[in-house]
Amino acid sequence: FSVRALEGHNDAVLAVDCDGSLLVTGSLDTTVKTWNAGSGEELKSFGGHEGAVTSVVIVPAEEDLHIVGSQGDYQHSQEDCLVISGSLDCTFRLWNVDQGLQLNSVY
Repeated sequence: FSVRALEGHNDAVLAVDCDGSLLVTGSLDTTVKTWNAGSGEELKSFGGHEGAVTSVVIVPAEEDLHIVGSQGDYQHSQEDCLVISGSLDCTFRLWNVDQGLQLNSVY
């Protein structure tokens, strides 16, 4: 067990989820970031929220096809990692972490 400081957000982190190898954070700076949980390396940063991100959750692989449904031309692979984020802008957003895409936003 070890403690590590991750640098990347420009304001306080309000939400965290981890699945063992992937760490996801949401912040007052309105971004969602993904990190390699082992090395602490920032993998991707997702912008789009207009308010603080107050919740993040990594969608279990066995659930993601139920959540994605029909998204136009988007082709979902079972290997793709999905994250849902919620914000004070009254939206929640669905992200494909592997492809770096926002799949949906609901207000």
